[in-house]
Amino acid sequence: MLPVHALYPVLFMFLCRLARPGDLYLLSKVLWVAAALTVAEQALFLGSFFGLDGGIVFQKLVEAFNENTAAVDVGDDYVLFTLPTVSSLLFLAPWLCVYAILGEKGRTSSGLLLLLVIGILILSGRRVFLLAFAVGVAFAFLAARPLIQGRGRLGGILSRLVLLTVAISLFVSLGFVFELFNFDLLRDRVMSTFDFEIYESNIVRRLQSDALLGAIGERPAFGSGLGAVASYVRSDEQPWAYELSYVALAFQFGLVGFALYACGVSFLFVQLGRLASRPQLQKSERISAVCFVAGLAAFILANATNPYLAKFDYMWIIFVPLAFVRLYMPALFPGRLPLTTTR
Repeated sequence: MLPVHALYPVLFMFLCRLARPGDLYLLSKVLWVAAALTVAEQALFLGSFFGLDGGIVFQKLVEAFNENTAAVDVGDDYVLFTLPTVSSLLFLAPWLCVYAILGEKGRTSSGLLLLLVIGILILSGRRVFLLAFAVGVAFAFLAARPLIQGRGRLGGILSRLVLLTVAISLFVSLGFVFELFNFDLLRDRVMSTFDFEIYESNIVRRLQSDALLGAIGERPAFGSGLGAVASYVRSDEQPWAYELSYVALAFQFGLVGFALYACGVSFLFVQLGRLASRPQLQKSERISAVCFVAGLAAFILANATNPYLAKFDYMWIIFVPLAFVRLYMPALFPGRLPLTTTR
């Protein structure tokens, strides 16, 4: 736990100092390529499972991870699969959606890539995807208000939003028609998100919640400490680890620690929104900030029931926006000289 809560944050804070004006837009290009490579990896994994290359890629990825984190489940009328990199798409899907609507270049290619990402997420059976996607896009458009003010801009953005919505609906519908997606399975996965009586994973989370909330009641202010264990143990190897990230945070650090964490995340959202409203910055940077709001909001929500942010792989989602908020501080606070970019 020491690396996650101490060493990794220090390392990221050091890396944050490397950010330079214009890098936020360049990062957008990197994220686009990352999304394309992730989709390609998932496609190769599935294709290899069905014998496209004799199963070589499938076997290599299973060996690189393990049979629990890299697997394919095939039934009479459905296909489900999982790979660790699928989780990245929870951030990239809303990011791509907003970029396809607001971006000045590459809107068509971003929209097409978004369709593939949505298809991968449906096949992966991630239950939180639809809710996280909707929340991320909604947060982004709240932050994007300064960019879309004016009848001409608003009309164009609304038309692109409608077009993208129709394209997604048509794509998913065709998936059902050609039996690429299973409607009943997708419906059950979505509905099971809020069913804590039948589905085993939800029952486990309910037991966690009951145990953690009871322990919070015993030490509400400052918590039981990092590494503390409640009456319910999820893993014998890591008894302090719980899937309900924010409830566990309140249990270990108390309501005071939880409030500080919430204030830090809220600060990031507010400052990214302020970046989008600063005319001193290039429009490409402002659009990139709004796209990051979409991905950040979706991932923060998904993290509530799966501790993604407790891994080094995903901590950049918090520290990258922090790097650019720090970089553009003069532009965010009145009375200081505005920082301009070279792009």
